[in-house]
Amino acid sequence: MKKIAFLGGGKIGRAMLSHVQEKKNAEVAFVYDPFLKEETVCGVKVVSEIDRAMFEGLDLVVECATAEVVKANLELSLIHISEPTR
Repeated sequence: MKKIAFLGGGKIGRAMLSHVQEKKNAEVAFVYDPFLKEETVCGVKVVSEIDRAMFEGLDLVVECATAEVVKANLELSLIHISEPTR
């Protein structure tokens, strides 16, 4: 089973997260969204800060965030895409 994370927990992120959960074909590690007040989205932990270690072991990062959030976290995402751990 693939392990994924979401950047963004708004309308698009929630719709995509719900779809992944319905298909039951991936484990969602976390939803990163610095603007959400909720602790979970669709039962998945929401984090407001991320570090490099959180990306280790992920197979995919789904981008559903604002341009500002993507820009701030692009380097972390790309490091783990270009240097797979498996």
